[in-house]
Amino acid sequence: RMRRLSQLLDSISPIEYLEKRYESIPVKVIACIIAVFGLSSYVLAQFLATGKTLVSLFGFPLSWGLIIGCGVIITYTFVGGYFAVAWNDVIQGFIMIGSVLLLLGLCLGEVGGFTGLNAKLAAIDPTFLSIWGRGERYEGAWGIIAGAVLVYLIGYMGLPHSVNKHMAMANPKTAKKTVVYATIWTQLFCFSPYFIGLCGLILLPGLQDPEMVIPSLASKMFPGIVSGILLTAIMSAIMSTVAALLLLLGTIVSIDFYKRWLNPDASDKKVVFISKATIFVISIVGIIIAIMNPPGIFNLVVDAFSFMACAFMPSYVCAI
Repeated sequence: RMRRLSQLLDSISPIEYLEKRYESIPVKVIACIIAVFGLSSYVLAQFLATGKTLVSLFGFPLSWGLIIGCGVIITYTFVGGYFAVAWNDVIQGFIMIGSVLLLLGLCLGEVGGFTGLNAKLAAIDPTFLSIWGRGERYEGAWGIIAGAVLVYLIGYMGLPHSVNKHMAMANPKTAKKTVVYATIWTQLFCFSPYFIGLCGLILLPGLQDPEMVIPSLASKMFPGIVSGILLTAIMSAIMSTVAALLLLLGTIVSIDFYKRWLNPDASDKKVVFISKATIFVISIVGIIIAIMNPPGIFNLVVDAFSFMACAFMPSYVCAI
């Protein structure tokens, strides 16, 4: 329905989609501000993950890891546009799913399967197996639990960069086919990192930075070359996400802000230039912030994800 409506409205970006659907300029102004702020925070989180992954792979200082890793992502996004990002997503998707499932299988074998995992977690701290979290921290807090589940269960419907991929499909029939692929992908991939994290509690008892659990397990479970290949899976996840984010930010600023408000007669060449300039500026600012005062990746992702999901999901759902 979303793909069909975007065609009827002749809208390119998720923000333009909202403006035309609700016939409201204030909706567009508010949506632009929220999207730029939320997506920029998400980009920062992905940049930090890039830096940490390269630190794990090569032992770089974080600053060099950020500059090199982000430089590669910016270059192919800048040069290739949406077509390059779409094909990169496909290739990286296969790398991600294969690597994560392989790592999960080896980790579960090491701890004795799910039964062994449960037993070993209970030996460390029985509350690991509680629905209330370690130390029964969230006992009775059904609102927090519901929020934690729902933000990732239905929150994707409110993420502009996810919505943008629906709008970019060739036609509504393509959207119907993707339901099958997306469901299979989700069941295989999205639960695996949780189980890998639980295995990490057992296999990496002295790990100082929890955000390094997958790189550390890859290095522990595999010889050097294989662990390097597995760590490209993390880079694949980052690259596919951050490229889509940067492209969408460029689209929002160049089309929804510049062409629609500042210069309605702007040529396509000028719009593309503004889009690329936006990508470049946001990338440089993100790298500088990450180097000077790196926040936690997990908190950034959760906050940005929640912020955009709560802001946009009702609007997109009601639109169709």
